[in-house]
Amino acid sequence: MFRSLFRDARRVRSAFTLIELLVVIAIIGVLVGLLLPAVQAARESARRMQCTNQLKQLALGMHNFNNSFNRFPPGEVSTKAADMERYGSWPTNESAMHQVPAILVLPYVEEPAVASLWEKFRQYKLDGGTLTQDTWPAPQREALAAQPVNHLNCPSSTVPRLCEWDGGVYFTSSTTYGYNWGTTMKGQTNSTGAYVADGTFHTNSRTSFATITDGSSNTLLVGERDISERNWGAVYGSTAYRDLGAWAQCGKGFGWTSGLTYAPLNYRFTDSVKLNPPTGAVKTEMSNKRIHAFGSQHPGGANFAFGDGSVRFLRDSINHAVFQSLSTRAKGEISETN
Repeated sequence: MFRSLFRDARRVRSAFTLIELLVVIAIIGVLVGLLLPAVQAARESARRMQCTNQLKQLALGMHNFNNSFNRFPPGEVSTKAADMERYGSWPTNESAMHQVPAILVLPYVEEPAVASLWEKFRQYKLDGGTLTQDTWPAPQREALAAQPVNHLNCPSSTVPRLCEWDGGVYFTSSTTYGYNWGTTMKGQTNSTGAYVADGTFHTNSRTSFATITDGSSNTLLVGERDISERNWGAVYGSTAYRDLGAWAQCGKGFGWTSGLTYAPLNYRFTDSVKLNPPTGAVKTEMSNKRIHAFGSQHPGGANFAFGDGSVRFLRDSINHAVFQSLSTRAKGEISETN
């Protein structure tokens, strides 16, 4: 009897067989394979929601700026004679050369430390300082470049928070959000020879709610831009991000923050450009389209803040003409985002 009990005890304590272990591992692998996409989707959903909230804050910052100045900030401030002749001027007591919306709204989006640095920069220019890399003191430039602002970057984006400039001589803070400059490149004219500036922002712009006659709920304010492009080298001549996502270029005090509907949403270079790199006018056209294109790394589309402060997700499949109509402020189009 004792031998029988001993045998039963040994049988109870016996380990898994190799086949049983492999079956368990296979089941675990299947479960992980089933759950991983759901986990990734949940994480992307959370990142997209955070991106939505950040755009909402930027839109509110624009509204607060409007409450102070009775207009939105300019797309950029320029004191160049040609720019002032084309687009008018911006009061020099309010800003400094080349400042962009991302800089001008800092005091209104709870970024007082960075805003304080830029106020020193602004006053330096207004006091007569020459705005060049050599004369603007290096410590201040470096302090500005070392101040990435998290709410200016979509959490889904893989774009570095610091952009390379001058072959890595210095770096500048990046952003994945672009301000709506409308349908055309800066400096382009229409059939009558007038300079086109049909977006919410442009050089020395003074856009107010009154001038957005298409309706603030139908007009883009700011949206996502994705400069991560595996084919930059074939078209643009460099694989570096350089300053293409910069909101604070410390050498001269401006950034590439314009977003255009010149190209369809999420416009990308095709893989064929590696085999047949463009030259001349084709290269310029493709580069201009890609550099300023709206887009994101969210699956299927990108987030946009509208003039009324709402944030909507526009799908890649949106009709290009409809997309362009959303970027103009006073052309009388009737647009549906769905």
